Amino acid sequence: PARAGGRNTVECLQTGIDFDYLGMIREVLNRTKTELGGHPPVVATGGLARLFLKDLPGVTHAPDLTLTGLRLAHEILHHG
Repeated sequence: PARAGGRNTVECLQTGIDFDYLGMIREVLNRTKTELGGHPPVVATGGLARLFLKDLPGVTHAPDLTLTGLRLAHEILHHG
């Protein structure tokens, strides 16, 4: 959205989703970085994470990370 305040229901929903979630993500990242100190690597997972990447510089996108982890766990457990 071009602005934070929408002029109709659709625009209000769009801005709420976009700006509210982006703000929430930024706040969690900032607090986590403060607690850990420095600049730890940040990986966004899931297909919808791509919607926020343009506004989160330095964040790497791994859309299938969870599925890859589950596959690796399966292989380790069943194939030694």
